[in-house]
Amino acid sequence: MSKAWKVECPDGLAVVVHAETRGRARSLGASELGYQWEYMDYRATRFPAFDNRRVSPLALIGEGWWWQCGACQVVLDEERINDDELEPVESGHDLFCGQGCLDYLRAQQEKFQRQIRRWKQQLANATKGIGGHDA
Repeated sequence: MSKAWKVECPDGLAVVVHAETRGRARSLGASELGYQWEYMDYRATRFPAFDNRRVSPLALIGEGWWWQCGACQVVLDEERINDDELEPVESGHDLFCGQGCLDYLRAQQEKFQRQIRRWKQQLANATKGIGGHDA
């Protein structure tokens, strides 16, 4: 890994990226936030606490950041986690209030995937024989 940078855009969103230069950090941060960096006023500042470290949601919360639960959208910060005695669960770059929220999201995703499979099968059945070949 390389140097850690905190990249902030004008609307207040921020990410931590690893790059050797400020310019590369701005580009990576803008890309991660979904913007074209050359048109935005991004600020990249060094964030040495995360040099050569994986940047996880819980680690950032420990540095004073906040995160939204990937299922229920509750804002999770150190105070909320401690006051509500939450046991947050990380999954990739996402953070969840607890295992219940993660399980709920996974169940919803599986339900959606089953529906897509049904639609594909219905489409295949409806188009059989169209155009002189089977779909």
